Amino acid sequence: MNSLTKTLLSLSTAILVIACSINWTAKPNNFQSYEMCNPYSGDELQMMFVPGYDKAAVVVESCDYFRREKVSIALRVFESEWSKMFGSSYTVSKNLNEMIVTFSFERKTVKGYDIFGNVINTGDLLGSTISKNAVWVFVNPTTDRICDTSLAHELVHASIWALNGSHGDPDHGGNKYRGWTMKHNVLIQTVNDHLCELGI
Repeated sequence: MNSLTKTLLSLSTAILVIACSINWTAKPNNFQSYEMCNPYSGDELQMMFVPGYDKAAVVVESCDYFRREKVSIALRVFESEWSKMFGSSYTVSKNLNEMIVTFSFERKTVKGYDIFGNVINTGDLLGSTISKNAVWVFVNPTTDRICDTSLAHELVHASIWALNGSHGDPDHGGNKYRGWTMKHNVLIQTVNDHLCELGI
């Protein structure tokens, strides 16, 4: 082994030692218990802020449904897929950053519209868009995955509402309101497929 080879080998080893010896610390490194769901709180509802979304929050009846970290991933996947399908939108991103998601076991029946715009006089409510940045999502106690809920569907309503400023197109593909297209249906399926693949 010549001197040049020895020098290069020594230099490579030194770089490797330096690179592997640098400590890396995840941030935030302080556990903030007040931001977490407390299963023993006795409160009927608990609200936690969503990581990565400054003003977004999740409201739950049970700490098993759904962790705020999972909601963060769901919002991130939705935002990414929206950008791919409709283009990046500051308005949609800002609205997601202020979203309040309430998960509930309560069953409701209401008059509303199906996906084709037909009026349903008494239908089981799987979700509701209360305002552009507040959605209510029914949770079947037999599931613990967000992809099995209507969250992605409600986020489409909320995003349409944020963009047009007056409504979230409650009749979907009907003719009374405008905004919902077949591409939105594809978006919902894509988001849910990704979340299901992640077990979320």
